[in-house]
Amino acid sequence: MANILRQLILQRSVHINKLIDLYQKHEKDRTRPPLDKYFELLRSALDNFSKVIVIIDALDECTDAGIALLKEIRKQPKVCLLVTSRDIPIIEPELPGAYRLVIRASDEDIKKYLKERISSSSDLMAHTEKDPKLYDNIITTIVDKAQGM
Repeated sequence: MANILRQLILQRSVHINKLIDLYQKHEKDRTRPPLDKYFELLRSALDNFSKVIVIIDALDECTDAGIALLKEIRKQPKVCLLVTSRDIPIIEPELPGAYRLVIRASDEDIKKYLKERISSSSDLMAHTEKDPKLYDNIITTIVDKAQGM
C-alpha cells in the first residue's frame, strides 16, 4: 500500500504534506499507520489522475491486509487492476467477473531451469558431481513438488 501511494504522489507531487504528517506521527512511535489512513490518502491521490493501472503481484503471498487493499482498489472507478496469484480459494470471491489466465510451467521448463541453476552454483555442482543420484533426485523431487509453479 505504501508503495502504491509513493508512486502516485511522486507522479503528481501532491498530497506530500499529508504523507509527511502521517509518516512523522508514526515514526515517533515506531508504528505503521492503520489501513484506513492509507486508504484515505489513496482516494485523495487518485483524484489527480484520470486513470491508474495497479499491478499486484503474488497476492496469494499477502496477509489479510492484501485482501483489504484489493477490496479498496476495486472500489476506485479510475483504477484498472492486474493481479497475479496462485489459485487460492479466498481470493477468487474478491475478483468477480475478472478475466483469468492460467499460466503453468511445463515439467521440461522446470527441469531446464533447475539444471541451469545447479550448474551455475559451485556448491551444488560439488555435491552433485560426487553423487550423480543426488542430481537426479533434486530435479525429480522439485519437478514433482512444483506442480507447474
